Amino acid sequence: MHSNSLAALALGSVFRRPAPTSHEKLGEEIEVGGDGEQGLDWRDLTLGRSLVLAICAAWVAFQVYTALEGTFNLWIQRGVHLAFGVSLVFLFRNSGRSRSSRVIDICLALLSAGVFGYIAYENVNLTMRFPYVTPMPTFELVLGGIGILLVLEAARRTVGLAFAILAAFFFVYLLIGQHIPGLLGHRGFSLPIAIEHVFFTSEGVFGIPVAVSSTYVFLFIMFGVTLESTGAGKFYLELVTGQVGHYRGGPAKVAVVSSAAMGTISGSAIANVVTTGTFTIPLMRRVGFSRNYAGGVESMASTGGQLTPPIMGVAAFIMAQFSGIPYAQIAWAAVVPAILYYSCGLWQIHFYALRNDVPTIPRQDLPKFWPVFVRGWFFLPPLGVIIYLLLQGYTAITAALYGLLAILLGAILFGDRKVLSPLLLLTIIEKTAKSMLSVIGAVTAAGIIVGTMTLSGLGVNISSLVVALADQSQLLALILTMIVATILGLGMPTSAAYIIAAAVLVPSLIEIGVSVLAAHFFALYFASLSVITPPVALASYAAASVSGGDPWRTGIHGFKLALAAYLVPYFFVYNEAMLGQGEMWRIVLALVTGLIGTTALAAAIEGFAGERLNPARRLVAAIGAMLMVAPGWMTDGSGLLVILLSLASYGRVRRWFVSGEPS
Repeated sequence: MHSNSLAALALGSVFRRPAPTSHEKLGEEIEVGGDGEQGLDWRDLTLGRSLVLAICAAWVAFQVYTALEGTFNLWIQRGVHLAFGVSLVFLFRNSGRSRSSRVIDICLALLSAGVFGYIAYENVNLTMRFPYVTPMPTFELVLGGIGILLVLEAARRTVGLAFAILAAFFFVYLLIGQHIPGLLGHRGFSLPIAIEHVFFTSEGVFGIPVAVSSTYVFLFIMFGVTLESTGAGKFYLELVTGQVGHYRGGPAKVAVVSSAAMGTISGSAIANVVTTGTFTIPLMRRVGFSRNYAGGVESMASTGGQLTPPIMGVAAFIMAQFSGIPYAQIAWAAVVPAILYYSCGLWQIHFYALRNDVPTIPRQDLPKFWPVFVRGWFFLPPLGVIIYLLLQGYTAITAALYGLLAILLGAILFGDRKVLSPLLLLTIIEKTAKSMLSVIGAVTAAGIIVGTMTLSGLGVNISSLVVALADQSQLLALILTMIVATILGLGMPTSAAYIIAAAVLVPSLIEIGVSVLAAHFFALYFASLSVITPPVALASYAAASVSGGDPWRTGIHGFKLALAAYLVPYFFVYNEAMLGQGEMWRIVLALVTGLIGTTALAAAIEGFAGERLNPARRLVAAIGAMLMVAPGWMTDGSGLLVILLSLASYGRVRRWFVSGEPS
């Protein structure tokens, strides 16, 4: 199916563009590319860095090989993936600057390679053994304990101390559950059984999250890194800026549209903030937006990137594995909610700019469409390749691989040939490995949590508790799920928050009649929104660090601008046409009525729609918005009437509604 000669041609000839500078923010490796920073130089390739680059290259080669030829069995694929990934965490995320700290990091990297390499080496025995029946040698139990400690330390370095402590607490919970009364207690397990379940079965560290990381996620992250490193990020920004920058509040709208575009190549909200925000936030400040509002716009816009097809974020691929739903169907289901999310944000910005008389940017000061398009048009087909292959039923791995080849071939054939250099390939390899580190830390530690839930029955107990509290009421169960998913996600990466929500909360929603697709999407949305939900709004904190604003006020603005995303999930549970399910006319109707509703909601939130709205009219507009988004002809008609009553305010229209006089 795949051409090895084509792969060799694409991977062997790349051109050099300015490569990125690395930023480490909020426990996540952020790569900013294509904006004029200097990339690798031959003088950078010291012996130590060359060895690390060789490890990164071997990791990339393994992942590309398995994409071309097919994955190995569970233990080889995931063991080798983690042998590379966890080792590189300790090589890239240093514990200190002293020589002794560096020696410790190297020892931990070697230990990680040995522990996870052993798992791959012993794949036959691990496949054939009967868990909890076949006795485990003491050596393997010690090895498993060391592996769990390595995972926790890797999570601490990449995701943060809070998440590492949470994962450690869950593991300890396995050992002390017999001392906990009530529904949350269990019979207790010995340390050998706990280690065996968490580290030597496919229910824990080597479970579904790592399976997704070792297949789909790696290639899609490499796809995004390649686009960024070859200048696609700058191309998208300039293209969008030239088209919408001259409108009222244009720079803020540029942030929204460009972040939606970046969402197709980067599923990380924080990475999106730093890449697009370094350009859009100063542009917003230039026309008069405050630091806090500019940061709020960027955090809202970047958070939506995790929910924007065709690529979305890491959690979407994990969702495909958990739910058993093909990724192409998940990407299609995300279309209408993503449009409504960004539509509401754009209208809020528009009304805010009108209310505060924010000036515009003259067209002559903005990038011209055709020069920008001609210079970088070849960055657009790779996205089309991925969309086409997904729609044709190809696997996400195949789509990502061909998309990657399309980028490299486009760069070779149509890029700036004066700067062709194999150094860009090294830059892409290094950035891909670095970008995977936070994913590795999140999915392995989340595996400990999921393993604890499956062995102890905690997930089933919590699910039963939610159902009991809801008393078979879908709405109450949804509210409880939203609250718990949001709390679980505070301070966590989206992927980790979704994994826990999917294990604990989704089964309860399915039990009370919510469809599998809607239940998982509901959990995905609130896991994604955790990065913008105060008080621990990581995306807003990252935006504040770029804008120089106050993190709390930035978070409030971001939360307010993203308010539609907290409401839309409730509606697609009751109207699956919003998830692309059913006849096309129902899907189109859901989109149209949703757009009207989100526009009214934006007016209600901002208190402006051509003129200032008093509190009563804002409330009526919000009610109308809810009715428009809710399914059904009666609610749509009632919602439209309510919106007109609330927002109509000029001349004969207002007199007709208020006094009945048509003129």
